[in-house]
Amino acid sequence: MSFVPSCLRGPVSSVGSCLRAFVAIAVILAASAAAAQTGPTTRDLERINWMEFREWVPAKIDTVLLPLGTMEPHGVTANGSDIIAPVAIARAIAPRVNAMIAPVVPYGVTGSMDAYPTFDMQKAKEYFAKVNDKVARLVEEIVAKWKLAGI
Repeated sequence: MSFVPSCLRGPVSSVGSCLRAFVAIAVILAASAAAAQTGPTTRDLERINWMEFREWVPAKIDTVLLPLGTMEPHGVTANGSDIIAPVAIARAIAPRVNAMIAPVVPYGVTGSMDAYPTFDMQKAKEYFAKVNDKVARLVEEIVAKWKLAGI
């Protein structure tokens, strides 16, 4: 059994036309893949460049998801386990709700972790003030970038 197309097993003249056919098919597939793009190359704001940002926001995307999670000790699992899940959830739903994903806010309110070294848990009031500040700065940065881009 041969996996070589019949046109490549024939005379040299048919090999050339066969290769041209393969190239044409590859070009068509690449063009259709590019035309089928229904979203930015990534939904993560920290990984997108300003040109792609300008193309998609706010003309085609006007929602931003802000993942929140506590960075705290979890025994043998990663200290950022409470961050990993919200980011994964945001990445899973962002295309469905046509949203971008802001960088995670790695803080939370977990009083039971106060005894562990190097983990300075914040009080709820401080935490929500920080989240509010993060969202306000994000909006300010986006608006400033829109103005620079002439949007």
